[in-house]
Amino acid sequence: MRHAASLTDGDSLSVAVTLGPADSVQLTAIAEGALLGSYRYEPISAGPPKGGKIDAITVIHAGEAKGAAIASSAQTVVQAVVTAREWVNIPANLLYPESFAEQVRNLVRGSKVAIDVLDDAALSRGDTAA
Repeated sequence: MRHAASLTDGDSLSVAVTLGPADSVQLTAIAEGALLGSYRYEPISAGPPKGGKIDAITVIHAGEAKGAAIASSAQTVVQAVVTAREWVNIPANLLYPESFAEQVRNLVRGSKVAIDVLDDAALSRGDTAA
């Protein structure tokens, strides 16, 4: 994916990937790999990104696998991975404990995930999340 994006100069791309017959596990891996391969971290201090941007990825397959369910699952997994990558790449002066906790709260809002944020005093006492 990165190589495909590097072949153009700022154009948007649609990419198709095919590997012949594949089962649902293989298709999931192909979809996740293609999506993760298109990820590019763009530092704030950098100029405009080089190369094109992949706007659409199509996985072509011959088989009985349910493509829509696989695509949805792959997008969910990849979005979680990309979010984690972004958090790791953001400089500490832009993503600090309070802003990180707020971003996590926003991410899980409306779900059944509970968040406990411990302050310095709680960490010093050895408190654990309930």
